[in-house]
Amino acid sequence: MMIDIQEIPPLPDALVQSALPDVDCRDALAATIAAGRFPTIVDFARAYFLAQPTWLRTVSMSQPSRAKLERAMNGTRFEPGEAIGAWIIYHRNADEIVFGESLGFMTYRFSLSLKHDTQSDTVVVSTVAKLNDRFGKLYFSIVKLMHKRFVKLTLTNALTAIQR
Repeated sequence: MMIDIQEIPPLPDALVQSALPDVDCRDALAATIAAGRFPTIVDFARAYFLAQPTWLRTVSMSQPSRAKLERAMNGTRFEPGEAIGAWIIYHRNADEIVFGESLGFMTYRFSLSLKHDTQSDTVVVSTVAKLNDRFGKLYFSIVKLMHKRFVKLTLTNALTAIQR
C-alpha cells in the first residue's frame, strides 16, 4: 500500500494554530489511513515517535535510544507540561497534541492530530514557528529548504511502521 501524504492548508481550528502569537511560518501535512488504526491521539503519537530512526530521534528529540524513549513514553500521559525527549507538551485535546521547543532565536510548535471518520481516519502534522530575531530568520531561511521534506519523512516513517 502506497502512503499518500499531501500538503494541506493549515487547519484554522487546530490547537497549534493558536499556540503562538504572530507566527512567521505555518504549514500542515496530512494522510488518510485505515479507520480505527489508532484508537486515540496518544496511540498515534506513541507510534509516530517510536517509528523514527536513531539519527532522527537524536537530531529532533535528543534521544538516540529507542528503549529509553519507549520507557519515557510509558511513564507519561501526554499531558501539558510533560516531555517526550526534547519536545515539551504545551496543549492537548482529544484529537490533537501540541509539542514544542523554544530556542531563544526561534519558538517552534508542532502538533499531531487524528480525525476519525467512518470509512477512514486522517492524521495531520502541523507546524508553526515564530522567528524571534535576525538569527532566527537566517536559521529558518536555511531550515525551511528541508523542513517539509523532514516532516513528510517523519510521517512516512510512522505510517510505514504501522503497515508492517
